[in-house]
Amino acid sequence: MFMGIAMMKHFFVRTRKGSGLILLLILSGLIVIGCKQNESEVLDSFTIGYSTPEGNKIWVRKAIFDRKYSKPVGSLGCCWQEAGKKSGVYDQPLPKHVQIEWIDDGDNLLYSAELDLTPDIFRRAKEMPELGSDNEVALDKGEIYLIVAMAEKGEVLVWLSNFPYLGENVRNRVLVEVGKTQAMSKPWQAPIKNIHE
Repeated sequence: MFMGIAMMKHFFVRTRKGSGLILLLILSGLIVIGCKQNESEVLDSFTIGYSTPEGNKIWVRKAIFDRKYSKPVGSLGCCWQEAGKKSGVYDQPLPKHVQIEWIDDGDNLLYSAELDLTPDIFRRAKEMPELGSDNEVALDKGEIYLIVAMAEKGEVLVWLSNFPYLGENVRNRVLVEVGKTQAMSKPWQAPIKNIHE
């Protein structure tokens, strides 16, 4: 945006006053339109959840979204394709970039991955179907869940869903893959603390 203002000043000074004013108005309009497009993809709220296969004991050290904000996770040991630990996000667009780092206790490896999510993630979220229920179970209809999954051997998958869990009473649960990568790994050894210090 600052670059746009500097360009407007440059053109305004370099051109005749009349045409400079017109150019200034056109550039201002383009900046406003660009900002409005970003604002139109902002959701009132969505939930970020984390998943790993049952029995895969991991410790998620960091999860950063769009290089702007992080959500705490900690230990995780269950369940695949479900939003285990969850955190709410408010008045933000769905992220387009994820950085994740975790320790796998079974392999003694530190995994780290970065991935870009599909550019049409907002459209896909808006196309999620309405949930149904086979009984009177209260459902969070219209909620969006972004599930970051860490598989054994470092595979990372990211899904969009309209419900956090698999359930026998839930109809129309959707799980749409919006990102996938293989994490890099290196040996990990927990630091040893001297209790006598």
